[in-house]
Amino acid sequence: MITSQIKLIRLETNDICTMGILFINGRWVAACLEPPKFGNTQDFSCIPSDTYNYHKRYSNHAEYEIIELENVYNRTYIQIHPGNKPEETSGCILPGFILQTYIEMFSSEEKYLYLPRVHKSKDALNLILDLSSDTGIITIVENF
Repeated sequence: MITSQIKLIRLETNDICTMGILFINGRWVAACLEPPKFGNTQDFSCIPSDTYNYHKRYSNHAEYEIIELENVYNRTYIQIHPGNKPEETSGCILPGFILQTYIEMFSSEEKYLYLPRVHKSKDALNLILDLSSDTGIITIVENF
């Protein structure tokens, strides 16, 4: 199999999350959700935009295959794995087929809560695993 080129284009970031779209060899595959940009702070921030090598591996903790990025500055175990909400990642990339944002209003206090989500995350990860080689390159760029 030819080495895959994965590209994540970040489209928006805010205090809650970073949202983007993921391509493999030029083909759109999934939407993505990551933590917000907080200066590459361990467990709270998305990783820096850059080009990384990746490899597939089985996660004994999660009991399924994931994609793990290599040599991320000051970070370890940065992965593409399933999840639906920003609080389900501490630096990793959550893929999904649907990216949705909810805005809930608490009428008694007139406050709003912004709730971004990705849906069908396990299905999206399975497609990414099917379309990508065992090792390859992932490039993360920002378009905001």
